[in-house]
Amino acid sequence: MEPRFRYADREKCSPYQTKLAGINYMVGSFMEAFPPEMGFYYVPMSRRISNLTTERLGIDRGYDFDFFLVLNGRSWYDMDASDVKHLFMRALSFAVEGSPFSEPIDSYDHITIQAFEDDGRIAHRCRYTIITYDESGYRHIVNHGDGEYRFRFKAIEYPPDDMEKFILETLPDGRERIREEYLRRKNSEALPRPSYEVYAESLNAIIGQIEQCSDSYGPDDDD
Repeated sequence: MEPRFRYADREKCSPYQTKLAGINYMVGSFMEAFPPEMGFYYVPMSRRISNLTTERLGIDRGYDFDFFLVLNGRSWYDMDASDVKHLFMRALSFAVEGSPFSEPIDSYDHITIQAFEDDGRIAHRCRYTIITYDESGYRHIVNHGDGEYRFRFKAIEYPPDDMEKFILETLPDGRERIREEYLRRKNSEALPRPSYEVYAESLNAIIGQIEQCSDSYGPDDDD
């Protein structure tokens, strides 16, 4: 199978990341009208290790940006998943005004905004996945159709930040291993999945390889 993605050149995609930073700032401004218990923060793939932003190859070429809207306020747990999704759709609709990006598009497991070339081709797109952590994994909002939204649970053995830290501390080439595994998995996907999910699985696979070759038992074990 021909690769469909490669890593984006940081310098070339930097202007678009700057525009997206402005959009994200406006989302934060929109959310200031709501109680502080509805807090959230961004996890951009461009900040992971060393710019995991990818570029699509072939006819559908262009940059893919990914942000994860991590809910960390108490009030979110009392809200229906559809209300949470629609609130961020409204926030992004407000934020893209006057920018080169389109109105937000709702899809199965993320919200997408897109910038277009003069001929109508998608030049760049940015996907936002809404997630929240719990003790044994994370949940992200999925659209089951007919306006029905749910939080879908995904079990992970260790938090991604802990896995990332463990790999970098354990392997001299940990950064390169993560980048290689993430890109390999992204290119092997028949259908696109949330990048956060692919990233967590990549880290977990490398942890498994380390455990097979050593007496290490993972990021949370002291002995």
